[in-house]
Amino acid sequence: MSRKERWGASLGLSVLLIAMGWRWLWPSIHAIDWSPDEVPPVDDQRIAALAEQDDADRADLAAGDEPELAPAETAATVTAEDLPHEPLDAEAEAERDRLLEAAEQAMAVKHWLQPEEENALALFTQVLSLDPGQTKARIGREALLDSLFNEAGNALDEGDDSLARDLVDALDLHQLSDRRLPALAKRISVLPEIKQLLSQAAERIAQGQFLEPDGASALDSYRAALQRDGRNRPSLKGTG
Repeated sequence: MSRKERWGASLGLSVLLIAMGWRWLWPSIHAIDWSPDEVPPVDDQRIAALAEQDDADRADLAAGDEPELAPAETAATVTAEDLPHEPLDAEAEAERDRLLEAAEQAMAVKHWLQPEEENALALFTQVLSLDPGQTKARIGREALLDSLFNEAGNALDEGDDSLARDLVDALDLHQLSDRRLPALAKRISVLPEIKQLLSQAAERIAQGQFLEPDGASALDSYRAALQRDGRNRPSLKGTG
């Protein structure tokens, strides 16, 4: 089974479990106000800028300060959907329902981020642009994003940033932000350096330098990689 097929299977199971939980909890969550506040979209230098934000947040935590968050950042996804909206007329309601049905169909066939404008994330977002109070669409989008962030993180553990980059691009395209973005972008930004360190470790092993000399061993390379990303699985295996 290919990596993409494993992603698809994992995402499908995650979303199915969330959907089952959603049906069970529906009476208690129906009254929740899921609407976050408006923030600007991510700019063109999003990866570098978000990685710098993650560094700053970590520095604040190391100094004993809590990172300053805008009120919107207490929610997972930050959108521009809280602007005042007029009640929907019959035509708009029909379009909302059509888009919601299309979003559910996209979820069923695992069209999470592709094809463009006909994927689950895009369709849920279109529903919410018409009707910000549509709880089913908001829960569906949050469940999808939870699964995508989880799978992107798991792929980064193995040294693959393709899904993480697709996720950042999709959020940028739909002018969505998420409090998990800075940490994800940081992991993307350090991956090239980690790959160089892993290559260095392999060369040192080939030369018989697994534990020695001090400061120039394969173990040192693995440890340096883990300093940049403590979840990198090849580095964890190398130090284990």
